[in-house]
Amino acid sequence: MNISSMKRVNRRIVLNIIRKYPGITRKEISNLTGMDPSTVTKIVTDLLKSGYILEDGEKNLPGRGRKGIRLVVNPNAINGLIVAVGVQKSCVGIAKFDGSYELVESFKTPQNFFDFIHKVVDIIKPFKSSIVGVSFSIPGIVDMKKGIIRNAPHLKWKEMKLRKLILEAFKDFDPEMIMMDNEAKLCLVAESWFNEKIKGLKNGVYIYQSEGVGGALLINGEVYHGEDYIAGEIGHMIVDPNGKKCHCGNKGCWETLISTEAIVQSYEYAYGELKGDSYNEKFLTLVSMNSQMAKNVLMRMADYVSIGILNILNVIDPQFVLFGGMMYNLPDYLIERIESTVKSQVLIPDMMKTKILKASMDIDEARIKGGALMLINKYIEKNI
Repeated sequence: MNISSMKRVNRRIVLNIIRKYPGITRKEISNLTGMDPSTVTKIVTDLLKSGYILEDGEKNLPGRGRKGIRLVVNPNAINGLIVAVGVQKSCVGIAKFDGSYELVESFKTPQNFFDFIHKVVDIIKPFKSSIVGVSFSIPGIVDMKKGIIRNAPHLKWKEMKLRKLILEAFKDFDPEMIMMDNEAKLCLVAESWFNEKIKGLKNGVYIYQSEGVGGALLINGEVYHGEDYIAGEIGHMIVDPNGKKCHCGNKGCWETLISTEAIVQSYEYAYGELKGDSYNEKFLTLVSMNSQMAKNVLMRMADYVSIGILNILNVIDPQFVLFGGMMYNLPDYLIERIESTVKSQVLIPDMMKTKILKASMDIDEARIKGGALMLINKYIEKNI
């Protein structure tokens, strides 16, 4: 590695530390990285001049009377547009450089892919001159390199060339800054960055419940995609070969038992219609109810969740399992039921140390923040 490359690497290291630990000082960066204090000072000065970071007042340091200057990321240094595609409803946010976001619009997801593209193009137009790129969160399998949606079963989108169509509408966009990934994987990116309860843990599973069920794997500190970007599709783990047909075409997938669609349909078949305009909204209604009928349906779901988690634990042996997506809204009694069932059936006592937790963000916040981090990380890799 030449001197120029080393300087760029050090610059990115310092910037990412400030992103990860807002309010850190030059001295603390030097201690954390082992870089010479003068090197850190030069890099910080450069980042300040470039507008990527800001000084944010004084901070008391260990030692009598010692103070340092707090360093934070400038949230307005760059902006990106994040499109979180849902099966029934999608939302759009403006991503800030510090990983925060501002929700711009929500809309009913068009079932026709080309209608969806027209809608997104119209949304992008007013922001085009002020954003560095667009990031898509997709409820399905995505080829990130080629920019293709390989299969979004609930939307019936297959082999859709998302990046190509966006670039045809906006020819001066950098192709590398039209990004996309599976929604569960982006949620896990956000959780691994922001969730204090799993900070420092390198191996885990994120379960994403929505109209379908997805998942994501954290292995050695990185979200694992697999050879064909399909890793983590735990919703299509078959738990009942004689069960209901899934949107993927198989029978008895875990998704057919624990998705919001499956739970809502189960309740409505037995007890009548729930309030809400989508399966997710109706699921929230169900979770908020105190009736024994609602609890029976939800406890049955919890038991199926436990079966799936036990299978996952036996295959992966993770440090944590996070309940995300709509499961972020589960009441504590269901989490306790799942945890108790799982820990009573693990193969060895050591597996009881696995943390079973609700995610720290709801479905929209996690998808948008994950998409924002993906876009910002790519921008830093290319430009800083």
